[in-house]
Amino acid sequence: MGPHFPLTDGPATSSAGHPAAHRTALVPRGVPQIEVTLDVDANGNIGVLARDLGTGVERSAAVTVGSALPEDDIEQMAREARWYAEQSRRRKEEAEETVAEVKRNLEHTDTESVRTSAEKLARLGRKLRTVVQARRVQPGRPR
Repeated sequence: MGPHFPLTDGPATSSAGHPAAHRTALVPRGVPQIEVTLDVDANGNIGVLARDLGTGVERSAAVTVGSALPEDDIEQMAREARWYAEQSRRRKEEAEETVAEVKRNLEHTDTESVRTSAEKLARLGRKLRTVVQARRVQPGRPR
C-alpha cells in the first residue's frame, strides 16, 4: 500500500493531533514530500500553496472566479428581478384582498353577496390564469 497523507478541514496549520495523522506512512527516500495548502475565500476564489518539504521551495497559484456576464447584463437582470418581485407582490396582495372580501361576503346568507363573491373570484382566477399563461409563452420585460 502506498503512502497516506492526512487531510484536515479548516484553518489548521498542521495535522499534529489530528485523528488521521497516525495513518501517515513514511515516504521512501527520493520521493518528494510536498505540503499543499488550499485557501477558499467567500467569493469562491482559491489560493494554492505547495511547498517541497525537502528543499523548502514554494510555489503558489490563485484561481479566481470571474463573471462571464458584462456588468450591464447583470444590472439588467437585477432590475428585472426587482420588477418581477414587485409585480408578484401586487398580485398576491390583490388576491389576498379579494379572498378576504369573499370570506366576509360569504358570512352573509343572502344570495346577492354570494353571487358577487363568486364573480369576483372568477375574475381573479381569469386574471391570474392570463398572467401565468403569458409568462409561459413569453416573459414580459420591465421597461
